[in-house]
Amino acid sequence: MKRKLITAAAGLCAALAAATVAVSTTSSAPTPHRPSLIVADGEDLLPSNTATDWVTYSDHLVQVTITAEHELTPTADEAAAGEGYLPREVDVNVDQVLWSRSGATVAPATMKWDLDGWAFHGTNKTPIRLNGEPSMNVGETYVVPITHLSQTDVVSAAGWAPLSTNAILPYSNGTIGQGATVVGYTGPESDASGETTAKDDAWGGSANGLVSTMSSTSPNPLAAGYMALPPDERFRHVMSSNATTG
Repeated sequence: MKRKLITAAAGLCAALAAATVAVSTTSSAPTPHRPSLIVADGEDLLPSNTATDWVTYSDHLVQVTITAEHELTPTADEAAAGEGYLPREVDVNVDQVLWSRSGATVAPATMKWDLDGWAFHGTNKTPIRLNGEPSMNVGETYVVPITHLSQTDVVSAAGWAPLSTNAILPYSNGTIGQGATVVGYTGPESDASGETTAKDDAWGGSANGLVSTMSSTSPNPLAAGYMALPPDERFRHVMSSNATTG
């Protein structure tokens, strides 16, 4: 089943994906009217498929643990209608900084992410998760590249956020890919198109291996003169250079 979710996630991390996204539903329930999960596809603000993308647009690679989850309030119109979208916010503790790019703003000790939420109708709630996004339940640990977003014409509030939901990697027992489920991704074999090569290459390996990869990877040369700019403006210059050079 396909439908349109036309709503904007609240807060900083909403800048990472488009507000209008196509969604599909998956359910083990006997009726299609009560899906157990709504899977959304959004357009990322920043590229995050390759190791080059990670070192070009992120500031740090960090190990984090989800410490709390909060259900935020819907808009007044949605509350009055009895249906709409409930944003989810998670508290994130930075356990360890694993890699940093030269000149990056000092990494935070904690963050708040609001990347997804629930669709609600009356008292019924259905989780909404982005394709490629992990569960991010309390107590789960992840390795993730993070970037500092400045206020720009497309980012309404400054702060820290994951480079993308696709780049949030489960991490348990010293192994990337263990410890949490990921929507639509079970490892490189599930990425038939080869789009998420950074995730594919890191999956099943160690955090140290990923650090080595990032340490030996150079940023996109088209971004070399713009690394002091906010990441979305950096990307805009790269795309402009690509268009100019063909």
